[in-house]
Amino acid sequence: MSVLRKLAKAGRALSDRRTRSALRHGVAASYEHEALLAGLGPLKTVIDVGANVGQFALLCRLVQPSAKVYSFEPMRAPAETFLRVLGDDPVVELHRTALGTEAGTAEINVSARADSSSLLAPETQTEIFPGTQIIGTETIRIARLSDELTRENLHAPALLKIDVQGYEGEVLKGCEELLDSFDWIYCEMSFAELYAGQPLAHELIPWLAAHGFELSSVLVDPLMVRNGRAVQADMLFVQSSIKVSTN
Repeated sequence: MSVLRKLAKAGRALSDRRTRSALRHGVAASYEHEALLAGLGPLKTVIDVGANVGQFALLCRLVQPSAKVYSFEPMRAPAETFLRVLGDDPVVELHRTALGTEAGTAEINVSARADSSSLLAPETQTEIFPGTQIIGTETIRIARLSDELTRENLHAPALLKIDVQGYEGEVLKGCEELLDSFDWIYCEMSFAELYAGQPLAHELIPWLAAHGFELSSVLVDPLMVRNGRAVQADMLFVQSSIKVSTN
């Protein structure tokens, strides 16, 4: 993240009493998603997969104050920071596990930037994004979404947000039996193989279409552009049965 962007986020956070305390732990809300999140209308449930230190959950508390937030973060240090920031919030619930297709444990590749850590080995990630090199591994827990929550937890309107550094396909497959409970899916997808074996956007989009979700919007962060081309994007999908107004 650029210095100017960090300063802008910090300045924004300092202006709100609800986010000033999070800055003491080095956490600012992910304001870049604010307009999109607000545009979904009032939500009742948010599933935050790849919660890191709580930046998206914190944004949800600001923009979607009526939503129950279930966050999933398997790594020890980010999860502990998350709890320092949001652990006392009664509508935020942290599950210290990754989501996938089978319950068990696995070794995650820990990046010098925790939000670039992945269950997959880096391919071109460190070349395209310097400073994200692997510095170690950590044993983490993996569960299916249905191991942690039931359909009764997913009150509509519900959003599934996924930001898991190349593991999107496994997360989606592991959520398959509950996908029809979601009105929206907001998922980071890649156009280049940043992590070995990861599914790319052109593979995940038709998979979601086959499961009843249409691509509704694409948000490209300028930091994710190299040589004039997007490397990654955050893609919003809507359940096909829902009529969406753009007014």
